[in-house]
Amino acid sequence: MKQIAKTGTNEVLANVPMAVLKNKENQQEAKQEEKPKSINELKAKIEKMHLLSEKHARLTGRLIMLEKFAIKSDNDTARMTIQDARGERFESSNPTSIGRLIEIWRESYKSAIDEVETDMFEALK
Repeated sequence: MKQIAKTGTNEVLANVPMAVLKNKENQQEAKQEEKPKSINELKAKIEKMHLLSEKHARLTGRLIMLEKFAIKSDNDTARMTIQDARGERFESSNPTSIGRLIEIWRESYKSAIDEVETDMFEALK
């Protein structure tokens, strides 16, 4: 049977560690702090979520397009062209290079999507 110690109007379980009680107090304080204090803060949170949602949709769409892109087995069907800001161009039809570039892009998009999803969950708090 648990012992209850009375301290004024507060009842505290005598066998519950103080760290547990402090953690609950901290959680309650954090919940109170997370609530928007004004309509402007609420609108800012909504706008941030909207922008993150659009970014997520854009990145996911590009990843889907990249996944659909397939290099055929013959060397002449895929061609990569890169152009810099000055208009200089580089072209290649090397399937190994193109495959590596696609893999780099795939990992980059997946990483960016993960980051945006984390930001979206944070914005909900």
